[in-house]
Amino acid sequence: MSFSNARRNMAGRGGIRMTREPVKSAVRALDILKLFSELRRDLTQKEIILRLGYPQSSATFLLKSLVSAGYLSFDRKRRTYLPAPEVYQLGKWLEDLGYEQMFRHGVLTELLADLRTRTGHTISLTSQNDIFVQWHRIVGETLSHDPPLCEGAALPLIWSSYGCVLLSRESDAQIDRVVRLINARERVPECKVDVAHTTAMLREIRSNTVFYMVNTRLNEAASIATVLPMRIAGRHIAVGVGGDRTHITPRRDSIMQSLSDTLSEYEADLIAAFPRETEFPALA
Repeated sequence: MSFSNARRNMAGRGGIRMTREPVKSAVRALDILKLFSELRRDLTQKEIILRLGYPQSSATFLLKSLVSAGYLSFDRKRRTYLPAPEVYQLGKWLEDLGYEQMFRHGVLTELLADLRTRTGHTISLTSQNDIFVQWHRIVGETLSHDPPLCEGAALPLIWSSYGCVLLSRESDAQIDRVVRLINARERVPECKVDVAHTTAMLREIRSNTVFYMVNTRLNEAASIATVLPMRIAGRHIAVGVGGDRTHITPRRDSIMQSLSDTLSEYEADLIAAFPRETEFPALA
């Protein structure tokens, strides 16, 4: 399943994303660019429509608009589209913030591969995005959720160990505010959480190096996560091990130990690879 289809499925099943409806044309334009990054070749309009499931009329208008704006180039002889050089230039500056090392070979990708080898389970790299935790890298099998949890997907912070360890690093006031916002956006009344209890739990796990949690909202999945010793673009990053509860829970202690040991081995290299200069300067 492509990123775009998986993301749309997640948005439509019981409020999993819990977001307000996005501007459809804006999201579709980005989905087209994401499709090019997945397939890494030029595409015909027919291929784009089939893979993304867009109506032909709106796809035609959108593709023409992206060509007119200079973000796609169109080969009239071959009837194919390809991102223009301006698309590359749009995100090139993000390399200076450390994003490049999240996807290219380096100490961070070595850490993810090492954890995958040691635990044999799916490894994920995540960060906080507003009141959500967003998955940037998934190494191993796609997590067996329905729908599958893919790279780029986002879930409310309090739904998984990844989000909880990230949110626990915030101030008490911010934790309380975020939990209330998540509750306010929850569409299923019985799934709302007790704000005081949840806030107290998040404060307690600040002192935990590694945190284990069962996600009852996603087919009883379980995950064990920790926060990396550096930030990228001023943001905390969480890494962890996830999968089916029946596979993770029996090995909980050994996985937690592997996660702690591996992180200790990589700590110095991670800090050296992501200097504090990658954070944004304070606003005046």
